[in-house]
Amino acid sequence: MKNFLRATLLAGSCVVAVPALAQLTVGTPPPDTSKPAPAPTVPVPPAGSAAAMPPLTDRDASFVAQQVGNNMAEIQAGQLALQRTQNPTVRNYAEKMINDYSAANASLMQIAAQHGVRTPMGLTPSDQDALNQLSQLQGKDFDRAYIDAMIRAHGTTVLQMNDELQHGLSQYVSGWVQNTRPTVIQHEQLAQQVRNYLIANNG
Repeated sequence: MKNFLRATLLAGSCVVAVPALAQLTVGTPPPDTSKPAPAPTVPVPPAGSAAAMPPLTDRDASFVAQQVGNNMAEIQAGQLALQRTQNPTVRNYAEKMINDYSAANASLMQIAAQHGVRTPMGLTPSDQDALNQLSQLQGKDFDRAYIDAMIRAHGTTVLQMNDELQHGLSQYVSGWVQNTRPTVIQHEQLAQQVRNYLIANNG
C-alpha cells in the first residue's frame, strides 16, 4: 500500500506529532496495548453467492482490493516487528496489529468473494521494498521507524475510509468500513502513545 511505503521511507526524516509529550517522563508506564478492537456496530447484510450478489461499482471494488492489500502489509509489518524488536511494548503493539488486521481482512475477503472482486495475492513491489528497507534496521531505529510508519499509514487509511463512506455505494462495503474504522483510529492513537512512550524512555 502506498501509504505504508511513504511512511517507511519518510520515518527517518520527518517529525511525527507527539501530543502531550511534555506530560510524559522517564518511568511512565507503557500504553495499554491489550485493549480489544471496538465491537462492530453495523449489522452485516445477509451473505449470498457471488452470482446472486449485486456487482460493486469500479470505485467500491478498487477500494476493497486496496484495503485487502493494506491489511496484508500491516500483518506482514507486524510479523517483521515480532522478529526484529526487543521492546515489549512494540512487540505487543505488533501482535495487536496482526490479530486485528487478520480479523478485518477475513471479513473483507468474504465481501470480496461474494461480489467476485479480484484481490491481491501478495504484497505490491513497493510494499515489499518498504518492508525490505525496514528489515535493515535494528534496535531503537527499527522501533521508531516501524511506529512512525504505523502512525502515518493509519492516518492515511482513515482518510481512505472517510472517502469511501462519502462516495461508496455498496452497503456491504460501507458496513465493513463503519465497523473497521474505529479499530483503525484506535491503532493510530495507540501508535502515537507508543511513540511518545519510546521518546520519553529514550527507546
